[in-house]
Amino acid sequence: MLHEFDPEALSYVDDIYLTDDEILQHLRRVSRIVVGFADIGYKFNFKKSKIAFLSVIFLGYELSSEGKSLAPHFLEKCALLQPPNTVRKLQSLLGFLNFGRTYIPDYATRIKPLYELIRPNFSSTFWTIEHTHILRELQSDLLAVKHLHTRDNKTHLVIRVIPGAVGFTYVTFNEAETVPIAYKSHLYSAAEQRFAQTEKIRTAVQMAVIKERPLAQGQRIVVSPVPALEAVTKASVPNSKALHPRWIQWATSLTATDVDYVFDPKL
Repeated sequence: MLHEFDPEALSYVDDIYLTDDEILQHLRRVSRIVVGFADIGYKFNFKKSKIAFLSVIFLGYELSSEGKSLAPHFLEKCALLQPPNTVRKLQSLLGFLNFGRTYIPDYATRIKPLYELIRPNFSSTFWTIEHTHILRELQSDLLAVKHLHTRDNKTHLVIRVIPGAVGFTYVTFNEAETVPIAYKSHLYSAAEQRFAQTEKIRTAVQMAVIKERPLAQGQRIVVSPVPALEAVTKASVPNSKALHPRWIQWATSLTATDVDYVFDPKL
């Protein structure tokens, strides 16, 4: 319904967010939305609304012309994080860190040792100096981040894939921008851990495209830097471990008409 009044506005439950470079255009859009909902019997709580602000807090993030930043209250809590001494506190800590995961490269691999501690009988004796080191590094990274960009649906979506030994990271960008939209990471399954490196790359590329296709919002997706995957077959990969159905999935994904695969380390 909101998009009938303003196709570019964002919403979550009963919150609406819209942004403009010019104040009069912004106020016209706000007026159109308010009048549109009033005509069908809805009212806005203007005491809780923020109109024509340079930045706002939306879904736990601070949004401004620079992009999307972690909200001040999140950073204040982050600065006070301490090692947990109960399983409930451990789970709470992991949930808190997960909120900022899109700001941290290779998050899934780095957080893995802390997740391995989850067990009913967890106590502070399971927590070691190494775990504290991991926590402090993640904490430091979150406190140091500036901002991420939001998606510009008028440009191509660029996905940069960075495969690793036990998992992979991919970074999303608006075309021609250097500030990321988000960092995403994933651990390989036990079966995928045994894959040849080429198979791991194909796993990473396919998953990144599937997960980020909605973010492209109808624009083309450019994936880089990947080798010429079309020429790669199961028979051509030494020590291939992936089963034939997986290879069929990979071959099918390469026929998608909305994705370009390029080998360009600069992207």
